Amino acid sequence: MSTKKHTLWNIAGSGLPLLMAAVTIPVLMKELELESFGVLTLIWTLIGYFSLFDLGLGRSITHHVSAKLASNSAAEIAGIIKAGLTFAGLAGLLGGGILLVLANPLSNSWLHVSKAIEQQTYHALVWSAIGIPFVVLSSGVRGVLEAYSQFDRVNITRILQGVTTFAFPVLSVFAFGPDLGTVALWLVISRVLTLVIYVYFLGKAIPQWSSTVGNTVQKSYLLRFGAWMTISNTISPLLIYLDRFVISGMFGAAVVAYYTVPFEVLTKLLILPGALGSALFPRLSREYQADYQETHRLMMRAVIVTTSTMAVLCTLAAAAYFPLVSWWMSQDFAQASWRIASLLAFGVFVNSLGFVFYTAVQAKVGARQTALLHLTELVFFVPVLYALSSLLGLEGAAVAWTVRVSFDALVMWWFYTKGVRHAV
Repeated sequence: MSTKKHTLWNIAGSGLPLLMAAVTIPVLMKELELESFGVLTLIWTLIGYFSLFDLGLGRSITHHVSAKLASNSAAEIAGIIKAGLTFAGLAGLLGGGILLVLANPLSNSWLHVSKAIEQQTYHALVWSAIGIPFVVLSSGVRGVLEAYSQFDRVNITRILQGVTTFAFPVLSVFAFGPDLGTVALWLVISRVLTLVIYVYFLGKAIPQWSSTVGNTVQKSYLLRFGAWMTISNTISPLLIYLDRFVISGMFGAAVVAYYTVPFEVLTKLLILPGALGSALFPRLSREYQADYQETHRLMMRAVIVTTSTMAVLCTLAAAAYFPLVSWWMSQDFAQASWRIASLLAFGVFVNSLGFVFYTAVQAKVGARQTALLHLTELVFFVPVLYALSSLLGLEGAAVAWTVRVSFDALVMWWFYTKGVRHAV
């Protein structure tokens, strides 16, 4: 299957669940009311964020299995897979344990929720913690399937996961009432189903995956790459999602939705560069050493496609946000959030280019450079975020995020061009 077909499958895997989101989000806002819906968006964020506790092993497995496929060493590849998934399972337990410890302070004080939903929020966080190991293991299994270019099976599962992520909360609300704890339980059920399907497809695609234990060298490679990936995976989502937690802490959970809805709507446009990057990564990991010039040409085509497509999409999204959200949700909501959407639209365009270069840099030189960059960004982003949010409110948070992703894209481009000069 070609890179183009892989990309189309990835777009389908990320895009089709948005149709379910478009139908269910207005229903959830009405049934849960604004504050509880704001907390639900934070729960969605936490479940996604704590998937970083795969210790970067999902992409590490993809990288190392892809690089080994050319040697056709089935036993060695099976060892890498088994070692990686073992580490991922242990890491998922660690991530779930950390969220379990944080559940009480988050619900009692850090998120500034009202007393009426404080207990519900705590129960939701506990259920989310229970779901983290399933999320992390799913990430590891998906990494294996992507290394074997099983993008059809990966995205069939992602479609199911995405649909249930939005459909199950609605079913929960109508069947059991607007209780956040029960909603979170159904989200955990969604993640368990996802893992079961991934493992089924893994057995179909690579029957020998469980036949060999990983040796010390394989484990060392996985953990070294994964350690740097963990730094990136820990900090990168924090850089993306920290703003909404800052907003909740500074202004209360009731206004978080005015930021998260335009953010989620606009950043869904990153499906295109994300899909392209996922399709390119295993190919670049295999081919950088064999035919660098060809992979560079492939990268330049990806940049041209991303730039031209995202420029049009981001412009249209910014222009259409107010009328569409007025129809979809309410005119008052659109009025309160359209300036935020306009600022984020530019940031999304720049971030899309950063996605492409990020993929190339990791495939060629590993995860160390991107991890160090994200560490540097965190040091500067946090004070800027607080300062601009204090000065400009929600719009200040949008400005801070846009400045951060612009800096990220510029440095990723520099990393890539530096690599080109050294390779040619």
